[in-house]
Amino acid sequence: MPREDALQSAMSKFRSSASRLNQLTDSAAAAVKQLEGFLQECGIGLHAFVRIPEFTESNEPAFLEWRRVGQAYRICVVLGAPEHETVKPWSDCTREVKLSAIAALPNLVTELATGIDKQAVAAQRAVETVTNVLKSLEG
Repeated sequence: MPREDALQSAMSKFRSSASRLNQLTDSAAAAVKQLEGFLQECGIGLHAFVRIPEFTESNEPAFLEWRRVGQAYRICVVLGAPEHETVKPWSDCTREVKLSAIAALPNLVTELATGIDKQAVAAQRAVETVTNVLKSLEG
């Protein structure tokens, strides 16, 4: 009888747990879609990546990346070393991979913001240098 009670208790949790997991996955998908749209709208064409903590899907290193896939930049899950990597847009991954990878999303956003800032500073310096060289040639 105690075994039946434990089984019945586990079965009753399925419905609520499955519903909660589906809602979380839907919320994560909406957040990723909105973020991708925002980054594409801003024209963020900078490759950035962060390691996915505690990724259990494989023994290979796993990364969440903002990178070009086809004609557009996408949020992707990348498995393996660069010479043998597998790239899949986050939206095309299994639910288990999505939920593992979503934990790295705030770090990816921070990495992108830092990278864009560094790129802007470097571009500004380069333009100023060229402008100064051109001015010195005039006079």
